[in-house]
Amino acid sequence: MIVVLDLSLSPGIGRNMGINDKSAHFLVFLVLMLWFCGVFRGRVTPWVALSLLAFGILIEIIQSRLPHRSAELYDVVADAGGILLGWGLAAAGFARWTALLEARLPAKGS
Repeated sequence: MIVVLDLSLSPGIGRNMGINDKSAHFLVFLVLMLWFCGVFRGRVTPWVALSLLAFGILIEIIQSRLPHRSAELYDVVADAGGILLGWGLAAAGFARWTALLEARLPAKGS
C-alpha cells in the first residue's frame, strides 16, 4: 500500500511506463483486492473492498492538492472496476495464491 501511495504521489512516476493510466489503476486495485481477499477471508471481504475504494479516493484527494499531479474521477472508476473484478475472481478461488505466497515468506524475527 505504501508503494502504491508513493507511486501515486511522486512527480513524473507512471507517465512513461507504456501503459494507459486507467489500465494501471484497474490492474493495481485488482491485484490489491485479490491479495487482501487471500489474506482476509469471509465476511471481511466487503470491508476490504470499501477500504480499497476509500484508499483510491484518498489518493485522488491528495493528488488534487499537489502541483505536479491532478485528480480524475475516472481513476476512481477504474479503481472500483479492479476491485469488483478482483472480488469476483477471489470468490471464484483465484485468491489462494496469496496465502500460498505468504506461507513461503520467512516469518518475522527469523
